[in-house]
Formats: sequence, C-alpha cells, structure tokens
Amino acid sequence: MKKIILSLTLLFVFSSAQEPRSDKSINIVKETVVQKIVDIKGGRGPSLLIDPSRPIEVGITSFKQDSSSYLFSVYMINHQTVSGIQLDIQPNNFFIVDEVYGGRAENNNFALHYNKSGRILGFSMSGGFIPESSSLDKSKNILFNVEATSYSKLDIPIIIAPIFADKDAQRMEFISIPFEIGK
Repeated sequence: MKKIILSLTLLFVFSSAQEPRSDKSINIVKETVVQKIVDIKGGRGPSLLIDPSRPIEVGITSFKQDSSSYLFSVYMINHQTVSGIQLDIQPNNFFIVDEVYGGRAENNNFALHYNKSGRILGFSMSGGFIPESSSLDKSKNILFNVEATSYSKLDIPIIIAPIFADKDAQRMEFISIPFEIGK
C-alpha cells in the first residue's frame, strides 16, 4: 500500500512540475526568406527573356527531301500568347501540301486546316492559345510539321508569310526568316 501511495505521489509531483505545453506559432519575416531561382526542365531557362514588345520569329527548320516528297517543320518563337494563325508558304503553288500536323499547335489543341496550295490555318475552337516560348532553340519551338510534294526545282528561298492573332484577335508583329534549300 505504501508503494502505491508513493507511486501516486511521485506521479502527481512530476506531472505538476512540468510546464504546460502550448503550440507555438511560426512567423516568417519576408526579409529572412531566401529566394533561389531554379531552372526546371521544360520551364523558362535563362536563355529566353520574355519581352512582349518583341515580334514573333517564324521560319523553317528540319527540312528533308526525298525525290518529290518534302517534310519540313515550321517554328515559331513568340513572346506573347498566340490565339490564331494564318500562314502561306511562298513561293505560292510550289508545294502541294499533303498534311499538316503536330508541334506546339497540336499540343495546345489547335485545329489545323490547309489547302493544297500552301495556306495553313490554326486556331482553337475552345478559345485556347499557344503560350509564350520557353527557349530560343528553334527545334523546341516547332509550330507544326508539313508534308508536301513538288515536281519543280526550287531555286529561290522558301518564305513563310504569316498572320498571327493575339488573345484579343489583334494582328501581331512578326519576322519571317527565309529558308534556302541546301544551305
């Protein structure tokens, strides 16, 4: 019995001797936060500084020819979102366009329409857009791919003549880089 009373007394003394626990709040002071910029794969790296005043750059990259068949990629480096595309491949009627597919346009749910003479239209029926480029690398900014046929010899540069629309359906400035076959 003495042991039980002693045990209860000790338990009572030790439990009352401890300070009551309370949750402490953590205050974060803005000046103590460390800011670190991390380059995440697929994110905007240091190679591209978004400048909405800069025009869109458009041109051809990844050009392949097999007899009368052609496969090439049209790239677009843009500093603003793009909501609509109309593009003509010049010289007019040199290529017979067989298919247009893939790239950033298709990845952003743009419907791609074309005629045989080289006019290509791209837009989103749901009001979507193509976001700003995340790199200056042309191969990472493929707008779409074009499969075409031609039975003529081309001795002048291929030029992309586009019309781009912003989110407010306003025409956007652009620079078209001519592409010379074999150079």
